[in-house]
Amino acid sequence: MTETRRLFLALYAPPFPLELEQRIDAALRGIPGARRTGEAARHITLAFLGDVEDGRIAAVKAAARETAHAFAQIPYAFDRLGGFPGRGARILAVVGPTPPALAALSLDLARRLRAIGVPSDEKPLRLHLTVGRLRAPAVLPLQPIQEVLGQAEEIHLYESELLSAGAHYTVLETWPLSTALHVDPGPESGEGGD
Repeated sequence: MTETRRLFLALYAPPFPLELEQRIDAALRGIPGARRTGEAARHITLAFLGDVEDGRIAAVKAAARETAHAFAQIPYAFDRLGGFPGRGARILAVVGPTPPALAALSLDLARRLRAIGVPSDEKPLRLHLTVGRLRAPAVLPLQPIQEVLGQAEEIHLYESELLSAGAHYTVLETWPLSTALHVDPGPESGEGGD
């Protein structure tokens, strides 16, 4: 029988201010069966791979490394807290607008994975970070929060082990995004203009 590992590619999550941690606790407190996601388990998923045969993991690593080398670091921000992906949500998440460069990075990963025969979710990336899981779907409107800034600096290959106490995540390998690339902010804005 072929051995497999449950894998995904993700970014580390930025730290949250205490006020946001308290709001997360308050939001989950009133929902029966809701459970908080531990800080050590927080990540921003770029590509969920599911069960990958051991013999294909080297190709997955090569694809992730190539994507990391093709992209510069990408700033992003979370600005809302609520149910994700919308009505009847099963998770509580912090969300924010998805930077085009981060969406492009996710699509590049999906394209490279498809080319090596490893399927992944190819829906457009919607920037979110799971902070709680719900036993039953709930309507949790998105509420504004004080902006939490982050920066995509590395792609991490995680293994997810499903245990009775919940999922346990292990980082198997990390690739820094290219620091040699320069993101062109566009024409310089000066005073006056034409």
